[in-house]
Amino acid sequence: MNDSEPADDGPETSPDALPEPASDDTPREVPAPEATPEASSEPAADHAEPMTTASPAPRTAPRHAARGVTHEGQALVAQGLELTTPHGRVFGPVDWVLPPRTHGAVLGVQGSGRSAFLLAITGRMRGLTGTLRVGDLDGLRQPRLLRHRSAVARITDLVELEPDLTVAEAADEHALADGIGVRRGRESFMALQEAIDHHFAPSARVDTLSAYERTLLAALLACQRPAHHIVLDDVDDALTVPQLQELYRAMDLLGALGHSFVVSALESSALPRGAAVLHLPPPQTREALSLSFGHLRPRVITQES
Repeated sequence: MNDSEPADDGPETSPDALPEPASDDTPREVPAPEATPEASSEPAADHAEPMTTASPAPRTAPRHAARGVTHEGQALVAQGLELTTPHGRVFGPVDWVLPPRTHGAVLGVQGSGRSAFLLAITGRMRGLTGTLRVGDLDGLRQPRLLRHRSAVARITDLVELEPDLTVAEAADEHALADGIGVRRGRESFMALQEAIDHHFAPSARVDTLSAYERTLLAALLACQRPAHHIVLDDVDDALTVPQLQELYRAMDLLGALGHSFVVSALESSALPRGAAVLHLPPPQTREALSLSFGHLRPRVITQES
C-alpha cells in the first residue's frame, strides 16, 4: 500500500493508487472493481416492496455506532453518472438517489456493470462523468473524501476475505487497514456481533465458514469504522432465500445503528426491506458483453498513500 493517488481538487484520471480506507484525514482505500459492460439506456430507480419477514427487535446501539458521525442526514445522489472505456460503456448514464438511513439495491444481469457502479459510489473508479454527491461532497472532484466516507464489504474477485485467516485475524487485519487500531477494532467487532446476536468462533478459519457466514462476516467487518454507506457485491451469491432474508434482518439491525448498505444482486433476487432500487439494463452489444476486468483495472483505485 504505497502508491500515490491524485489530489482531491480535481477528477481522477491516471491509473495509480492502491488502498483500503483508513480512518485519519488520509483515508485508505480498498481495492475493488468488477467489470462487465453496460447498456447505454438509463436505469430506472424505485423502491423495493417490504419483505414479509418480521421487523427486527430494536437493540441498544454499541459504542461504535455510526449514528451521528457518518453524515447520516445526507443523501447520495447520482445524476447522469456514467463510465465508458475505449472498449465500450460499462454503465450509465444513471440517475439515482439513496436517501439517508436507507439500504440500496443495484440489480442487473451479468455484464450490466453492477460491481463497477459500487466502486464508483465509493470513490474507487476513475474515468467517471456526470455528477455524484453525498450532501455537499462532490464525489468526482473529491474521491479521497468519498472513499473515507464509504466502505467496501465485498467486490467479487477483487475485495474479499482472506480464506487462510481465522475470524479473529481477519477482524484485526481489517481494523489495521481501516486505521482504527486492533483494540478499537476488537471492541467494535464484539459490539456488532452483540447487536445482531450472532457470534463467530474467533479461531474458525474463514474458508471453513458457510457462504452465509462469510457474507455476514464481511458485512460486520465493514461496519468497524463509521461510513455513510457500505457496498456489498453479489449479495445473493450462493445463498438460499431464507439465508438472504436472515442476512437482510441482520442488515436492518445494523441499519438501526447507522450503517446503510448498498448491495448488488440479480434482478430476480429478494431485496432489503424498503431499499432504494436501481435497475441497470443489460449490455446491448457483443463488444459491451466482452468488457473485462482487465480493461477496467487501470481505472480502479487499489491503493492510497
